[in-house]
Amino acid sequence: MPEETLTWSAIFEIWRDPANPTDGRLARNLAADIGAPLENVRVWHRVGRVPPSYWRTLVVVIAAKVRKHVTCEDLAAATERLCPPKIRREAA
Repeated sequence: MPEETLTWSAIFEIWRDPANPTDGRLARNLAADIGAPLENVRVWHRVGRVPPSYWRTLVVVIAAKVRKHVTCEDLAAATERLCPPKIRREAA
């Protein structure tokens, strides 16, 4: 488990190039690293999360790229913080 609360923004920032900090470069870098279509990665960055079907690959790439231990559970928690599930109100 990471020391601090993991967010999707922080995950995307791993791929930001300080020499060329544009969103386009970030998307190209991430797409190349995880083998996803560039247009999909651009949409994911815009909506602020990566779909679960890519989480295992993302976990492996993060570990190799920044030597940080992240799990699929961490990604699920980051997603839940981004879009908390709706809680049903019980009828009184």
